[in-house]
Amino acid sequence: MMNPLLRLKQHSGLPTSDGEIPGDTLAEYLYRIQRGGQALILKNIVAEIIDCLEILNQQINQETGVNAPPIERQLAYAVSGIVSSCLDKAMELQQTNVKCAIAANLLCAAWCVQCAWDALLAGDIENLPSHVEGELWGRDDRGRVV
Repeated sequence: MMNPLLRLKQHSGLPTSDGEIPGDTLAEYLYRIQRGGQALILKNIVAEIIDCLEILNQQINQETGVNAPPIERQLAYAVSGIVSSCLDKAMELQQTNVKCAIAANLLCAAWCVQCAWDALLAGDIENLPSHVEGELWGRDDRGRVV
């Protein structure tokens, strides 16, 4: 079974015990964009990030009230890094007028991850992927990760 915290750290590009960044992560996606290589499919990456958050949501929010475990600093740092990386690269791409469609998709990816993270922190959302999908559905075409 996948370790969701480890996987989120890999997506954010944070150092892990083995030091490897797998080729199917957000960090690798951003690296490939920077180098002009063939980019991975962002939609799949965002879905996996939200799935990792869903696993953690179920673990963290099983307990409520004073029994709820605190959010680990490494988890918060990994999610923050994911959102910041998307925003940073999107801003860079928009400033250079290069790959504006990718920039728009990165902005949407950051929004989706932030929406799932906020729902996890709220503690009362049972299914993060469905929640994010519902929130996207309520918006216009800006909210589609291509």
